[in-house]
Amino acid sequence: MRELYEIKREDLPRCAETMARAFIDDPVYKYMVGRPGVSYKDSYRYSLVTLRSVYGIAKLYATSDKFEGLMATFPPFNNRVPSMAFVRSGGWRLPFTTRGDILSRSLKYENNNVKIRKKLAGEEAWYLFMLAVEPAQQKKGYCSALMRPFLKWLDKNGKIYYLETHKAANVDIYKHWGFELKNLDAIPGTEDTQYTMIRNFLSNNG
Repeated sequence: MRELYEIKREDLPRCAETMARAFIDDPVYKYMVGRPGVSYKDSYRYSLVTLRSVYGIAKLYATSDKFEGLMATFPPFNNRVPSMAFVRSGGWRLPFTTRGDILSRSLKYENNNVKIRKKLAGEEAWYLFMLAVEPAQQKKGYCSALMRPFLKWLDKNGKIYYLETHKAANVDIYKHWGFELKNLDAIPGTEDTQYTMIRNFLSNNG
């Protein structure tokens, strides 16, 4: 993706700052730390461990080396956060610094997502794992700057794209990019809705 900045390992702490601020009020982060109010420190720790655990597996891109926006996408047949990599990447510390049962919560959440993903999209879909924009930079076109080059590539190569989101307001945004709502579920043990969406490739965009 020539239009995008490919994130390097040394960029991960800075990327975690953007991700932490973007998701500090996200239902998944609230679920992981087990309380409505997520501190920036908790959000940053969880974000950094997550990024480290998927680095080298997911495709990680930013809008620029200022990291206004970030995107992480898993390729087919390798589309989940590896549990052991999560632990080795610092996840083992999270029960001591964030919440005691955060690892079991994370595993329960991931297993639920994998189950739904296999049912609806199989193993051959690309998986949009994370799309984040600095709160101060939102509504400035950074999401589109990230998504459009990748969607163009998916269409050219005939690939399906899959995602979950947890805010109703995001559903219409993703519909604008060609995604269709396929399933409503809940984050395990909560009443927070999880929206599953799939985008089929556009054959006339080759």
